[in-house]
Amino acid sequence: MAEETELSIKITQTKEYLSDTRCTIKLEELVKLELQNVLSKTSEDNFSIQRPGYSVEEFTRRLEEYELIVADLLRISCCIAHWGKPEHLHALKRALEHITVQQLPAKPIELWQALRWYPAVLLLYSTGISAIAHEKYDNLAAILLAKVRSLQPHKGRDALTPAIGEPIEELCRVADLFKNLPGRKKDLVPRSEYLFEKLKPMLDDLLSLEPYYELYFDQFEVLLALVYADVLGREGLLGRGPVGRFGYKYAHYRDINPLKNIIAEAGKYKESWGPLAAGLFGGSYSRFEQISSEYEKVIARHSEVF
Repeated sequence: MAEETELSIKITQTKEYLSDTRCTIKLEELVKLELQNVLSKTSEDNFSIQRPGYSVEEFTRRLEEYELIVADLLRISCCIAHWGKPEHLHALKRALEHITVQQLPAKPIELWQALRWYPAVLLLYSTGISAIAHEKYDNLAAILLAKVRSLQPHKGRDALTPAIGEPIEELCRVADLFKNLPGRKKDLVPRSEYLFEKLKPMLDDLLSLEPYYELYFDQFEVLLALVYADVLGREGLLGRGPVGRFGYKYAHYRDINPLKNIIAEAGKYKESWGPLAAGLFGGSYSRFEQISSEYEKVIARHSEVF
């Protein structure tokens, strides 16, 4: 009960600070304190990357511990993403950029090293969905284009979205780890389905997203994949991007097709489309059209896996 009361106070404070522009510094201090708590508790002292071997039990334990540690920061950041104005974006970006400060790239990426990016994944997903739910596309752009604060550059890229992508792809590649979790054996995209179910209760309780939560989740994953593809596309790696739940919907559903729906909506509004007007894809519809077309070809070629 005491923990619930403390969290309730933090959320109330966050909403009050968001409603009064004179409280911007207080909001940043609140985020700073939560971030320091997360970084302290998720340090390598508590989550060693040297522990040998893998087990479902250890993987599950680490997931649950990360989720518990980052819970308050997620809720505060989701409020900022959902209701925040331009003057609040610094606090939001602080959380996204600094949560990666300890995630130094390993070569090759080791299992437990890759999993240390999980708090950043939770923060990226939850804030991105929250921004989309309120059509706060400026906030969404700030989230997806946040910079990585690491002591080593990620192959020359400092954008958070592609930096997170490689460790997560590694988690899916090595023994398909999320598929080994209880109840995930039949999932076609177990990592995506796990996040879908994990974030749903929290976001619905905080922002009352039902009955549209699934729509917002899928829209976020599509835009996440396309922004990822945009960053890599500028390096000549066209068509690459993480596939979420929208992948099997593309393969099997005509009416419920998040990727095609996003492409159609962008084609209707072009440069006045919210994500483009906010600066994603350089604000260029032709750039978006090129990236989405190449990405769609890749999804279509691999639709048999769904």
